[in-house]
Amino acid sequence: MLRNFAKNLLFSGTLSSLANIEGIEWFLRQCLPHLPADYQTTIIGGPQSAINFPIHKSSSDNFAGHVASVDPYYRSTSI
Repeated sequence: MLRNFAKNLLFSGTLSSLANIEGIEWFLRQCLPHLPADYQTTIIGGPQSAINFPIHKSSSDNFAGHVASVDPYYRSTSI
């Protein structure tokens, strides 16, 4: 039986890595605008960063930053 996941995209990684930062910025500029409006994007990772990622597609998109546990994020995401 297949699980019914919401349309959630998750990025989890260290934000002190330039490659991760560039990858997130590329995804947000090049991919996110082409996704249906019902997709939610969440970015988690540390250390806490002052970087302002341009997530303004909808109120459901968010930058969580450093989190105590990634488990709830992985359980509630589909991609």
